[in-house]
Amino acid sequence: MSYSHPQSPFNRSKGMTLVEVLIAAVIIGIGLLGIASLQVTALQGASNADYRSRAIDLSASLADRMRANRLGVAANSYSDANANATADCAAPPATVCAMTPSASAAPAQCTTLDMASFDMLEIRCRNGVQK
Repeated sequence: MSYSHPQSPFNRSKGMTLVEVLIAAVIIGIGLLGIASLQVTALQGASNADYRSRAIDLSASLADRMRANRLGVAANSYSDANANATADCAAPPATVCAMTPSASAAPAQCTTLDMASFDMLEIRCRNGVQK
């Protein structure tokens, strides 16, 4: 008489837990890659927003300076041929058209072109914008 031992469900499922662990690891890896991609996208968006806010601040500053020098705007002193050519960061203009708390004397008498040149120097060189 031969005795046949019935197979239990445990004998048929050998190695099944290893496959489950590998599938879970793949799913977690894909999820982590998705999170990393979202993080990179968020950092790029934050950097873009920083550049846009700096551009808005600089354009508002230049607009305020141009409103203060309406005669210079009317004389086209802010055009490329005039003020932009003289706004060199390495060689600031000789005439400083600004009042500073540390100035011991009154500011120089500035023409509209001098004011435009000084404004462009302030916008380009002091605020970190280079042409």
